[in-house]
Amino acid sequence: MGVIELIADVLSIITISLCLILKIPQIINLIKLKSAVGINLYSLLLELTSYSIMTCYNYCNSYALLSYMEYPIILVQEIVLIFLVLKYMGFLGTNSFACFGLYIAITGAFLCGLLPKTILAVLAPMCTPVSASSKVVQLIEILRTKNAESVSILTWFLSAFTNFSKYKANTICQRIRSESFPCHEQDILTSLLCNHPSARPEMKPQAKDQTLDTALPGQGCYTYERAVIGECGAVIK
Repeated sequence: MGVIELIADVLSIITISLCLILKIPQIINLIKLKSAVGINLYSLLLELTSYSIMTCYNYCNSYALLSYMEYPIILVQEIVLIFLVLKYMGFLGTNSFACFGLYIAITGAFLCGLLPKTILAVLAPMCTPVSASSKVVQLIEILRTKNAESVSILTWFLSAFTNFSKYKANTICQRIRSESFPCHEQDILTSLLCNHPSARPEMKPQAKDQTLDTALPGQGCYTYERAVIGECGAVIK
């Protein structure tokens, strides 16, 4: 097992383990208080959108489940959280269930291949700013209502920790790859674009090693197929 693969697997397991309980403290807090004051519904919907896109994107491109399992895990918790917020805000009704049915239909269409995955390739890089925006919207809501009682500090702490660990993992993996296979383009934006899967052509692994690196023609960069931790479509949880 290569060093990069080992690092990616270990950090993926750590991230997935924490994501199993990421939204649980927030859910418990809502059930306990039976109030959603201070929680912004639009912030949750932005998170739902980013998690859904990343889950569909990774599934439709047949990436290893271990590399993106945290997204569907958080997605289920996010749906439960949105349900509780709608319930305590008094918005739970026919319209909300109709919107949820539409969401299921669109998501199912992507997962079943009824909608082209090129749409997901375009949307995936936008998940990072969308997810970051959801945090800003939530902070504004807390300042507006001057009430953070319904917001779980533990959930925010776990979110910050998992994002920091993924950032460090990305730094380590990029350093290892740059030492082994230097990239001509060193600026951050180009590096992100080089490493994002949507920028990669469909091509089979080289015969020398079926699981390691694949070259991008004309870019001088090498990407690691399973190192999803380094993708620019990563979501801020």
